[in-house]
Amino acid sequence: MTSSLELPADARQRRPSRRTTNIVLVALAIVIPLSWVAWFVNTPPPLGTDGRQASGTSVAGTPLYVGMYNAPSGFDRTIRIIGVKVDAQASRSVDITPLVCRDGAVGVTTRPEQFCSELVDTEGEEFSDTDSIVLQVGSDDAARVEIDRIRVGFQQDLRSTTAPAGIAGASLTFSAAGN
Repeated sequence: MTSSLELPADARQRRPSRRTTNIVLVALAIVIPLSWVAWFVNTPPPLGTDGRQASGTSVAGTPLYVGMYNAPSGFDRTIRIIGVKVDAQASRSVDITPLVCRDGAVGVTTRPEQFCSELVDTEGEEFSDTDSIVLQVGSDDAARVEIDRIRVGFQQDLRSTTAPAGIAGASLTFSAAGN
């Protein structure tokens, strides 16, 4: 005879086995720190942006140098640039080359040597508080060029990402030689 207070065997709750509990705890002990490390490695602090727009004119055949990102005051880190992504629309063929301006900053100019101690390719270069990223833009023909905000791929310590940086963009005009 069964008591009316007892539940049938199939209605009783089963507790997870000690082995299952241990497996879940070990999995959590591994997944949570690995998730944090993955987040940390992929999220260095942003570089900073602003809404300014640069503009400039030059004669076809004479390149313009446009300062797209200047290290802000308080930039107390050194990053390694992996690459710079540039999106631009132009009425004619143009050449755009991202460069690091050492120890200086450029607005828009045809003579960057007045403002930079050295201009070097961006890829693999270290970038610090006295540097800036400049685009060398050239056209052999009369052209109008619209450049969007750049995206900089960079690494800081173990962390790396690609992030928007600098001014909102630039509008450039190259007039025909002799005009």
